[in-house]
Parts: sequence; C-alpha cells; structure tokens
Amino acid sequence: MKQKIEKLRKKTIKLLLSGKPVKEICEIVGLSRQWVYKWYKRYLKGDKLWFKEHSRAPYNIPHKTPSEIEQAVISIRKRLQQKDGFKGAQRIRWEMEDLNYEYIPSISTINAILKRNNLIEHNEKRFNPKGKNYPSIKCERPNELHEVDLLGPRYLKGVIRFYLLNVIDIFSHRVGIEILQSKYDEIIAEALIRIWKRLGLPQYLQLDNQSPFRGSDRHPRSFGIVIKLCLSLNIQPVFIPLNEPWRNGCALDHNFCP
Repeated sequence: MKQKIEKLRKKTIKLLLSGKPVKEICEIVGLSRQWVYKWYKRYLKGDKLWFKEHSRAPYNIPHKTPSEIEQAVISIRKRLQQKDGFKGAQRIRWEMEDLNYEYIPSISTINAILKRNNLIEHNEKRFNPKGKNYPSIKCERPNELHEVDLLGPRYLKGVIRFYLLNVIDIFSHRVGIEILQSKYDEIIAEALIRIWKRLGLPQYLQLDNQSPFRGSDRHPRSFGIVIKLCLSLNIQPVFIPLNEPWRNGCALDHNFCP
C-alpha cells in the first residue's frame, strides 16, 4: 500500500511536468488540487526522497520529561531497592523534594518512567529464614522482652510522610505504637520513653540493625542514643543478626502476634 501511494505521487509529478492541466491530473489520479500542489512543492525542494511521507510527530514535545530528570528517577529507585523500606513513586518524589529538584514529575509520570525502564516489581520477594540457630530469650513474665521495629517512611494522601515505631511485649502481647515525623535517634528515644510509660520497662529490648537504633555509621564503635538510654535504665539491648529481619517477626510490618 505504501509503495502504491509513492508511485502515485511520482506519476502525478510526471504528468504535471509533461504539461497536463492540473484539473485533468486530478481526474486521472482521483485526488484534489491541494494534494497535487502539496507534492509538487515537495518535489521543487530538491529532496531525493520527496515522495516519502514525513513523520507527523511533533519536533518538540512540551510535556516530555527531561532526560536528566528521568535518569534521576531511575537512579533514586535503584538506590532505594538496596534498602528494605518503601521505594514506590511517592517515596521517589519525596527524595527529589529533599534534594531540591526544580522540576519534580507527578506520581503517574514517575510510575510511567519506572514501567518504561522495567523497574516495577510485581512479585515482591518475601523473607526466607535461613534456618540458622541463634540464641533466643525465653519469656516467662511480662516486660521480660520487648521487640522493636521501625517502619517507614509511609505516606498519606496529600504527600504526608511519617514513620511507625512498633513495640510489643512478647509475653503479654501488649503493643505500643508511636507515629513519628522522622527517624532521628533522639526522636526514637523519646518515643520509647512514652511507650515504656504505658507498657513498663523491659529487661531486654530486641532491635534490628538500623542506624537510629545502633548509632552512627560514621562512628560504628560508639554507642547511639537508644543504646545509651537502654543502659541508663538497666535495659539490655539485643540486636538480631544482619539481614535477618524475620527474627523480629512479632513486631515486623504490623504483623503482631495474636
């Protein structure tokens, strides 16, 4: 079909160059005068491929995401994939706001970029216990062992970011939850104090290895504020193995024990 149309354009110009009137040419090819003159003007420009159809796509797409912004979205997503936290479009948008980008794409645009670059995970990998033995604390009374988990960031409609500090008494299954605006260790320590006022002080506090719990990455041998708080209250902090979050199964991701 495409070749037939191109042959028809060439035939039209040959008839025109042979001196035939435009009206007669229109009757032969069955097309309008405007169509004939359109391809005659293309022919006069001297382009060897004048008979080819030009792309109708606009040269400038006003709403296309700049390439550097798309690359930033991809880089942020890949960095977030190395962590266990939330890494969706809203989290990426928050990261870009924190980095003071002048142009920040919408949630739907970020999702489109992720989909276009095969960065959307449809089947999330669940934690798979490795079956390794690890010392555990047997609880025989309330406030002997509290498990702690920090979730977030989470987001509400209207781009509101927050964190959840979950504490559960393993023996009594009593739960304390604090909603936090950030995960600074000072804020976490204050939230733990508020929870312990309701639950009571534990003998052991089981934590994962997030930096707000253990201390500074820059000074790994120094105690963080949360550890100092525990020691000052005669609470023994217990850290689970690295990369084994299922050890905190009761406090993990809202799946509290019954």
